[in-house]
Amino acid sequence: MVVRARLHRHCVQTVPNPVMRTLVVEDDAKQREMLAAGLRAIGHDVDAVADGDAGLLAILRKPYELLVIDWVMPKMDGLTLCHRVRAIPRADGPYVLVVTGRDRPADLAAVLDAGADDYLAKPVALPLLQTRIRIAEQRIAQRRKHRQAQEALVRSEAEFRRVIQQADRLASVGSLAAGVAHEINNPLAYLIANLELLYEDLGSPPRPASTTQMRRAVREAIDGADRVRRIVGDLKSFSRPEDDQVQAVDVHEVLEAAVDIASNEIRHRAELTRHYGEVPRVRGNAGRLTQVFLNLLVNAAHAINEGEAAQRIAILTREQADGVLIEISDTGNGIAPELVDRVFDPFFTTKPQGMGTGLGLSICHGIIAALDGEIRVDTAVGEGSTFRVLLRKADAQAPARRAAPGSGPVPQAVRALRILVVDDEPLIGEGIRRALRGHHVEIARGGREAIDRCEASEFDLVLCDVMMPEVSGMEVYGKLQTTRPGLEPKFVFMTGGAFTPKARVFLESVEAEHLEKPFSVRELRRLVNRRAEMH
Repeated sequence: MVVRARLHRHCVQTVPNPVMRTLVVEDDAKQREMLAAGLRAIGHDVDAVADGDAGLLAILRKPYELLVIDWVMPKMDGLTLCHRVRAIPRADGPYVLVVTGRDRPADLAAVLDAGADDYLAKPVALPLLQTRIRIAEQRIAQRRKHRQAQEALVRSEAEFRRVIQQADRLASVGSLAAGVAHEINNPLAYLIANLELLYEDLGSPPRPASTTQMRRAVREAIDGADRVRRIVGDLKSFSRPEDDQVQAVDVHEVLEAAVDIASNEIRHRAELTRHYGEVPRVRGNAGRLTQVFLNLLVNAAHAINEGEAAQRIAILTREQADGVLIEISDTGNGIAPELVDRVFDPFFTTKPQGMGTGLGLSICHGIIAALDGEIRVDTAVGEGSTFRVLLRKADAQAPARRAAPGSGPVPQAVRALRILVVDDEPLIGEGIRRALRGHHVEIARGGREAIDRCEASEFDLVLCDVMMPEVSGMEVYGKLQTTRPGLEPKFVFMTGGAFTPKARVFLESVEAEHLEKPFSVRELRRLVNRRAEMH
């Protein structure tokens, strides 16, 4: 029996309603005080004013859930005030109870036509007022629950769209995995072959090979490695989920990234041509726009049947008064007229079963619309399709493009530096030591060793990996801020780009330079020489 009693008490418990914010508008001081007191007696937070003008001003300054308004007042009467309140653009207006000495059916119609929810005839008995207020509270509670449900639905839809954008992006990478592997394996094949031949030529006894042949083999190996780095960088930019910052974007760089990823899909079906105009940078996000153009390029390739001769995919860019226009056209099958209006609908696809989710173009439309851009299609069956994307110009002058790695001369260092390299991968440390001949380079193969060396010795530069087992580069930096203050400006962090959320926040919060792996010897030497000039 005790258990039942406790259960019963638990079941009938209710969450207390929030305090109702109520405004009384009544020109008669005695009536105004009586109404306010009666409402406070049932727990309302009550303000009271003497006329319609003061009531409107109070409503504009503070949101109320319940208004108790007298009909007949000087200056602005109650019905006019009710009209004004309903004209205020708010998502959820207040519940309005009009108090009046009139009590005819026509008066009730006038009150409701003005936008009020209920009315009460004078003289007002306190019990009746409180009863009508309880009815109002129930209606307001229902409105509140409805509004909360709508807000929850909006949040759920936003989260669903976010997850489906990211899922489709990753699915796009997955569907292109074989092609990307092909793109990476080709340069890796001649990179490995050239390095093996060089190893044989430089072996003991050395094989006869001219200096020209060896330099050519080395050059091809470097080109192959740089090609792999570019493809990996394009994929990283494309698939990074947390980087949605809108900024000034070079359209041609984004298009080339998409072409690099989709090239294996394209090359077996069509010849790709580019017609790039002189265009300014646009408002966008590199990863999101790469997703859009990658989808359009792959769709263009899939619209062309394999084995057909003289098929083309073309990319065109040009500046317009209202932005930058990007066209991606193909000479493929085209889309039937009755289907054109549905191509941007979610889950609609003209591809065979298993070839697409029907989300790609819908997500592209959402990305472009979020950037205040436009996307549309012109198509004809048997003649191909042209997708046109209009993007807005960036508001501010974008920074100049950085010089490509390997371009321009590397000046000689002003003086030799004492450098500590911190990396748990031994070959990276040894490679940096060989690249920086002429400097005094020491290597720490972990965070604990790095802390000990920095606390015991002076270094001009610390090249520190971010992600390491046991003690990370972040922890090294944090520890030395306490034990060796002033060493922070000498840090340069090396990162492969595979950040944890903690690492990303850390790198965004510190002022230290970053060096993205894999970096070239030329990039490394430029950085070190720059630091040497500062001493």
